[in-house]
Amino acid sequence: MYPNTFNFQEMVRQYYDEMLDREDEGMKADIPYILTIPKDLNGRLHDFFAQYSIKEKADGWLDEHPYSEAFPDTEADRWMRE
Repeated sequence: MYPNTFNFQEMVRQYYDEMLDREDEGMKADIPYILTIPKDLNGRLHDFFAQYSIKEKADGWLDEHPYSEAFPDTEADRWMRE
């Protein structure tokens, strides 16, 4: 979505009106939030990864991490420790 376009305004206002109606009827209503992504997000992400990541060639990484030693995707507690 684009911020402050007619389409976006209509969608937000409709959802907000529906939320107010639900509150008036005594129903639980989630508070709507608008999330705004900064224009320089790509630059910030680039800086973050440049500072905190380790860049490895794929063949070297595959040699160091055999498939037979891989963790199941469902066991995040195990692979997050590694």
